[in-house]
Amino acid sequence: MELVDGTTGFLLTGADFKSALIIAIPSFEVSVIKLDMDLTEIEVPLNLGCNVIDEGFLDSLVPSAVNDGSDIEARKQVRDIIDNAVLKFIQFSYANEQSLMWGGGTVDTTEFSALISLAEEASTFQGPIIEIGTLFGYSTNALAIGKAPHIPLITVDAFTWNPMGVPNWRHEELTRKGLSYLVAKQNVRLVKSTADSFYQSYDGGQPSLVFIDADHSYEAVRKDIDFAKRVGARIICGDDFSWPGVKRAVEESFGRNYQTIGDMWVFKTTGTSAPCIR
Repeated sequence: MELVDGTTGFLLTGADFKSALIIAIPSFEVSVIKLDMDLTEIEVPLNLGCNVIDEGFLDSLVPSAVNDGSDIEARKQVRDIIDNAVLKFIQFSYANEQSLMWGGGTVDTTEFSALISLAEEASTFQGPIIEIGTLFGYSTNALAIGKAPHIPLITVDAFTWNPMGVPNWRHEELTRKGLSYLVAKQNVRLVKSTADSFYQSYDGGQPSLVFIDADHSYEAVRKDIDFAKRVGARIICGDDFSWPGVKRAVEESFGRNYQTIGDMWVFKTTGTSAPCIR
């Protein structure tokens, strides 16, 4: 097989593709390392009815399949593997009931719009908006769109986990680049910290809103909610209510005094929240 430089293509070692595979895709790094595994067994999780990867890009990875017709099977396997990686990103960005294997993904369109509205409402108060769990900044953008310019938005992430398996340092780099305009121009601050450390050091006054979307375990969500209540957040909300740990923490903390929007949950200390929708 003709190999391409690993920084722009791929490296395959071992017979029958059973050793190691490293793929580097421009602007988005994917590392898949699995020993003694038949890579043809990797399942592409979502069928879009078409190939995801550009044909020219694929041909540049396996030029021998174009030049002399050899390695056609290798080309197919490489396509399947890259498609699988990119589809994971697509499923994460557009998660819905048909792709539950991706654990809910980020906020969907309904929840994105709801976050904009909640940030607009929070901006009628004076405190900062706090987001626990930046991930790649999709929900951060929604909060920034909705908030008034003078309202600070603090988004917190330790960058120790992401659903695509990119290295922690790359995760942080991509997120900081994606949020660079908001940080520079829109009164947004990205804080690299664990939730516990942030809570211990926080001295920013009463928040107008706290959005919780980090560790979904019961214990972690209870800590997040307890912090928001302790500092007197006007609006407390979060994502992935369908997760058992999240649901238990919310119900124990607020009884039935919360509402759900998609898979988001919302509690308001001002006014009266609607009964929860089950």
